[in-house]
Amino acid sequence: EEVTEREINAVNSEHEKNLSQDVWRVKQVNKALCKSTHPYNQFGTGNKQTLSESPKLNSINVRNELMTFHNKWYSSNIMSLAVFGQESLDDLEALVIKFFSQIENKQVDAPRWPDMPYSDDQLNTKTYIIPVKDTRSLTISFQMEDLEQYYKAGPEHYVSHLIGHEGKGSILSELKARGWCNKLISGYCSLGRGFGSFDVMVDLTEDGFNHIDDTVKLIFQYINMLRVKKPQKWIFEEYCN
Repeated sequence: EEVTEREINAVNSEHEKNLSQDVWRVKQVNKALCKSTHPYNQFGTGNKQTLSESPKLNSINVRNELMTFHNKWYSSNIMSLAVFGQESLDDLEALVIKFFSQIENKQVDAPRWPDMPYSDDQLNTKTYIIPVKDTRSLTISFQMEDLEQYYKAGPEHYVSHLIGHEGKGSILSELKARGWCNKLISGYCSLGRGFGSFDVMVDLTEDGFNHIDDTVKLIFQYINMLRVKKPQKWIFEEYCN
């Protein structure tokens, strides 16, 4: 019980630190905007209220729940291990066998959520978030299937290479020429087993904040151009090299 309480305090401390960080605030807003029935809608971390106070009110023993979770899911077949050291491969292998071979393989299947978190009602919407810091940014998010199965090809890298390009004819160069943008990045993010999102993030200037719709239109025009042109082998080879 003492160890459990200590860990709850550590999680709560981390949560309180995150309250003033915009990246965590935005993440929780995104979760709150999806379908209420989807697991992604749930609180993403934890605090004393969710991990201690509420369970006590509902006669839930948190330590027992933790042990139940551990007994079910602590299984070697859904774990990954990375080992780094100056020792030889044989010595490293011996260390891994010594310290990790006793972990039981319970042959469990890690849960997956192929259902997308946002339905048609939650898509095509615009949300304004008041930041803690003095920042102006625009994020366009596209929900996607889990791309893990395509890790060898990395199709998301092709798209992010083009959308995030900084050369002549790029989105960034056009936005900078109009005085609307300081920088632009894009990329895919896995949100859970089964779903993720591709995000285009734009750091706006003061004038750019007054041209949000124009910026969005320009980005979508560029994306539509990529769809019409279709994937080009020379571009794939360019970013691979």
